[in-house]
Order: sequence, then structure tokens, then C-alpha cells
Amino acid sequence: NLSALQGLLGSMRFGVPVPVKPYLNLRPLDQPSAKVIVSYIVSDAVDPGVAALQRYQVAGIVRNPYTGQPLEGVEVIVRRFGGVWKYYHGKDAFRTPHCAVSIDGIDVEACRAKAVDEGYGGFTHDNQTWTCCFKSQDAETLLSNTEEDHASTLHVYFVGDYEVKLKTNEFGVYGTIMPEGQMNISFYKFNHDRQSMEIYVDTDIQVGGIADAFMHRLGDVTHFRAELTWTSTAGAAKPAVDLAARAKQIVDLDLHAVDAWGCHAYFARSQCVHKADYGLTMTLNEDERDAMADAK
Repeated sequence: NLSALQGLLGSMRFGVPVPVKPYLNLRPLDQPSAKVIVSYIVSDAVDPGVAALQRYQVAGIVRNPYTGQPLEGVEVIVRRFGGVWKYYHGKDAFRTPHCAVSIDGIDVEACRAKAVDEGYGGFTHDNQTWTCCFKSQDAETLLSNTEEDHASTLHVYFVGDYEVKLKTNEFGVYGTIMPEGQMNISFYKFNHDRQSMEIYVDTDIQVGGIADAFMHRLGDVTHFRAELTWTSTAGAAKPAVDLAARAKQIVDLDLHAVDAWGCHAYFARSQCVHKADYGLTMTLNEDERDAMADAK
């Protein structure tokens, strides 16, 4: 029927297995044509709900924001956290006269929480008695074995924590196939700032869409050191005994540094840190003002 065919085509879109019987019309190998005719006989067990098993394309391009040039070799990690619930009115699966694990008189959210905590693939909620009958089969098995039951609603849980690791090609492009759900996409490349985004995937995402990213290049790792030293002969021949006179003989020079963002490092503020924004740290290593006696 039409609904079964729609379910079949939806799941075949990205190569998801479905219960069908393929028949190949093979052609002789000595013919130049490489064409093969494939016919599918749709099984009665195919349900429109199988379309929920389909995957979606997640693709994007990573560029340098200043030059617009694509970045090759960027490590991309696409993660789906948490599962996704789907429900089907008037459906049940693996129905038995007596449910092995059931709870009476609780709402759907409580049943969902129990199913996730205890590892069930789903449950049937009786819309008249408010009874939840839990299923040990996974989502794909449940959707491939549904049956009509007007008093029931079948709730199916698609397990989360799905992860794919990729690298951008020479054109800065990456792409993968993901199930529906909340996604985190993270981007890593040496000497570039890390980027991350959160998106919900329920349709195909093409290059030029919301999964594109920009990565700023960080400055090369460089160290500069400035050191202030001095010598003085004041009082060297005859050190003063009087404290006031002795204070006049001591020489104390201080090193001050002001960076491009106006941060002032000196003896009262020994460090300026811009790691998060610019990768720069400026530190006053030591100041011997407290260790001095006579000038040296």
C-alpha cells in the first residue's frame, strides 16, 4: 500500500535496512552496459513508522574568516547527546495477553523516564487504563513488528550518544549521516581557535547552511624577554651609617610594561593574561627591590 511504500522509501534514503525482498535482473558480463535493474517486493511488515529510522546529511565548510579560504585537515566531531522519543497512535508491537512488565496509573513522562533508566526500547501506553507495557526490543525491531490497536499508543526510544569523527578535505568540507536529535559539532586544528556549535537535526543540512564554521588562526608561539639590570657606585667607598643618608645611596629602578590592550604589568601587578582572546601572557618574573641593601 501507499503508506508502506512511503515508509520504505524514507528508510532507503540513506541505506537503512528494511524488510524487503530484492530481485536482481542480472545482465551478461560480456555486455558493455553496467546497468543493473533492481526490483523490490515490499513486505507486509513494513510500517510507515520505519521512516523514523532515516538519517540526515550534516555537511558544512570551515573557512578562515579574514581570507575566506577553506581550511583543510580540521578535525570535526559530531555528537548526538541523549535519545529521541517517537510515538505512534493506534499502534502496538509484540502484543501479548499479559504484559511482562507494566505499570498502572502513571503518565507518559513517568513511563519514558522508567524506560530510559532501565534500558527498555519503548512501551505501549493504554489510552483507556493509563497502563504502560514496556518493551525489551530496540526501536528498529519494534517499528518492524507493529500491529493495529486503536486503544494504544506505541512510544519508541531512539538511543542517543551517537558520535562521528571527521576531517575536512582540501575544499574545507566535511559531511556525515546522523540520526535525528540535538547535536554538538566541535572543530579542532593546530594553531587555530576551537569552535563549537549546538544544532537540532531533523532535516538535511547542506554546505552553506547552519553547520558552516569559521576558525581564527592564532599567532605563532613566540617568547620575548626584557630584563632590567643596573649597577651603582654610590656609597661604595664609605657606606653611610645614618639611615636617611643610606636610603639616598640605594638605587631602585622598576620595569614597567604596557601591552596593546592597555594592561600595565609592574611590581604591583605582576601578570597580564589574554589567553582566552589573544593567546598572550605577560609576566613580571621578579623584582629585587625588597632584597636590596647597599646599591650594587
